[in-house]
Amino acid sequence: MLFLVSILAALQAGAPPRPVADTGRTAVPAADSADAHPDSTRAARDSAEHKHALRHAHKRIPLTSALLATAYRDPAARTLIARARAARFATASSLLSYDATARERISAWFRVHHLGLRRLVYRSETATRVRWRRGTGVWVDVLGARTAIPMAFHGVRVLDDALDESPIPYFPGREGLLNLAGMHTVTKGDDDALFMHPLDEGAEAYYRYASGDSVELSLPDGHQIRLREVTVTARRPRWDLLVGSLWFDVASGQLVRAVFRPSMPFDVLHFLKEQQPDDYHDIPRMARAALSPLAFTITAFTVEYGLRGERWWLPRLQTVQGEAQAGVLRMPFSVEQTFGYASVNGTDSLPPIVIAARDSAHHIRSDSLVGPIRVRADSAAATMLARRDSTDRSRGDAHHRHGADNDPDLKALDCPVGDTLIRTRSRYDGQLRVAYRVPCDTAALAHSAELPPSIFDGGETIFDTGERDALVHSLSMTLQPGWGPLPLELHYGIDRGMLRYNRVEGLSAGIDAEEQFGKGLAAEATLRIGSADLQPNAQVELRRSNARTTYQLGIYRRLNPASDWGDPFSVGSSLDALLFGRDEGFYYRGWGAELSGAHDAGLAAHLTWRLFAERESSAGVETQFSLPNALNGVEFLQNIAAARATESGLAGTFTRSFGTNPFGWRTTATVRGEAATGTFDYTRGSLEATLSHPIGSHLAGAITGSAGASGGTVPPQRLWYLGGTQTLRGLDPGSVLGDAYWLTRMELGGSSVKIRPVLFADLGWAGDRHSWRAPGRPASDVGVGASVMDGLIRFDVARSIHPDQGWRVQLYMGTAF
Repeated sequence: MLFLVSILAALQAGAPPRPVADTGRTAVPAADSADAHPDSTRAARDSAEHKHALRHAHKRIPLTSALLATAYRDPAARTLIARARAARFATASSLLSYDATARERISAWFRVHHLGLRRLVYRSETATRVRWRRGTGVWVDVLGARTAIPMAFHGVRVLDDALDESPIPYFPGREGLLNLAGMHTVTKGDDDALFMHPLDEGAEAYYRYASGDSVELSLPDGHQIRLREVTVTARRPRWDLLVGSLWFDVASGQLVRAVFRPSMPFDVLHFLKEQQPDDYHDIPRMARAALSPLAFTITAFTVEYGLRGERWWLPRLQTVQGEAQAGVLRMPFSVEQTFGYASVNGTDSLPPIVIAARDSAHHIRSDSLVGPIRVRADSAAATMLARRDSTDRSRGDAHHRHGADNDPDLKALDCPVGDTLIRTRSRYDGQLRVAYRVPCDTAALAHSAELPPSIFDGGETIFDTGERDALVHSLSMTLQPGWGPLPLELHYGIDRGMLRYNRVEGLSAGIDAEEQFGKGLAAEATLRIGSADLQPNAQVELRRSNARTTYQLGIYRRLNPASDWGDPFSVGSSLDALLFGRDEGFYYRGWGAELSGAHDAGLAAHLTWRLFAERESSAGVETQFSLPNALNGVEFLQNIAAARATESGLAGTFTRSFGTNPFGWRTTATVRGEAATGTFDYTRGSLEATLSHPIGSHLAGAITGSAGASGGTVPPQRLWYLGGTQTLRGLDPGSVLGDAYWLTRMELGGSSVKIRPVLFADLGWAGDRHSWRAPGRPASDVGVGASVMDGLIRFDVARSIHPDQGWRVQLYMGTAF
């Protein structure tokens, strides 16, 4: 989660300036900006000065008549956008207050590579009552809150830092898809939006618009509303520009639903190198290489509006989905928000909100804790501090007595049960004053009826994930930014795996050239050569992507891995080969062409496939150099003797995970299939599944079952090879092999996912498929190990039992337990 937060901080710090066209229209009013506290304004100004240089990284594009002439594909789109802007201004001007209930869920997982098991690393849920009134600000009453960080603690806690970031459903002048994205309507002189909103004045300099479909929408009261779509595409690929679909109420011109995604991923290291070179060079080169690629991809924003008071369309559902990547680690994330309105433009008044001033001696911040009573004036700052100091010991005693309502799994707030904390702060660069009212009863907050029954529940009934998914599917491959080639990027050395080591190539160095063209298209060319085999390898590919689905067409000459498990070309595998003399890969050479694809079917499912035609040949062991070889003469395993063949066919892998609760049932399943014809005609397929669950209160167990078989005549390079860290851990890779196999892995460990001691045993067989029913004695091993961070890092000491007896000590990444 820290990685995700750091990326968001970099994004926010580097937000480029936004165009404000001189259209003569009055800016959308920012309702509370005039009443913001001077200190808040000063802090905002300081922040703006700090970011000034970065914000001029992209020059502001003026909206010229030439750009305006090419912005709209048809008059209907132009009319809809103009009416939508007028409707937004009317809403912002006429909305005086609302009383709403807001619910939010933020989730983050991690996995190793695309097909790795998805593990929950962070989840936070809040439910709040949000009351806003123009000129006063927002009062937020926290109704429920809890956080789960399985790798830090068991169960849920109420974390103090997660309580004062409640989403604000709507604030005039700051219409935003999500606080996470910082996306909002721009007012004159306001440059802090993270993305350029397509409905901002002057956005035609960045976007093109076209009218699309129309539908009839039935409201609960029986009224029919006609909606019309406008598709929006960025003129050129840029991470802060969007592509998407907007749906408007034809009668009123107001926005009813929208779905967006950035026009290209955000490359963090490239951004730092170009815009913040000092910060880039402060990162050690080895760290930059280990983190590369360091990218942030948002696959979809969605927002659904609801009609209130037969006049105002206000947000009722907002979501974002995406993935952060650092080297081999990937962190999928999602944010879900729902809003229900009790009243709009009601007559109830709200108490005034006073933002605490900074005291010269004590430096009280605007988000400081102000105790269980409200501070009504800035002059009360010293009194407030004295009260807070005098109550610290009594609060600590009360906290010790009450705990968290006798629930040791909850972290209590720093106040006695029965009290209510009130915090005040400013948001949106001092334009909005917010007061948070937080009950000190953490048990009541964590178990609030306003939240789902469990923090690990799917939450479909509250967050309406089905409606979100339907919107996301409309982000088709045809919604792409315009043509606009970006500068060529070169990667070499240890960047992006361009340096690797194995027993065939030795030290293999490569150089990669990549260029984004727009229209979702990119081209990449890689050239590498090994120090041991001196064989040149090259690959050229053209790809198209919409962040969720990618298609690639390429030609290549390369060294291929023969095994179905693990990645022998990863940094970890290279270090194993060089430092420990252990290369678990089997290899063969291939040259040919392929059409391939990858699709993320939601956060928990991933599909890859390839249609190929290639010429295959053998690759021999060309080096024995490693640290163990230099010290003790230890040699690498022999490579397989691949058959010469010309093959064409189709192969694919599908992975699906079930269950989020690391302390409950979790399952991951992988299906592999392949069919080819040519020198050899064969088919092959396998199914693998892992199931884990706690055993009592202190233990947990997991079992993996996997089986595969082949048909036809299978070349050596397409047999099943068992042995090594991913299959039979006590055996050398390839100890058992054949055109059919089965294996099972059983593990018993502690209930904690932070650091878990593990006992394990593996059993498996591979051989002739005709011997399936009478396989003979299977291969087996036992061992002990330790799993760190829910299997992110794994250390094992394994003892093989059959067919050979020996010890293997191994450190690796990405296990299911």
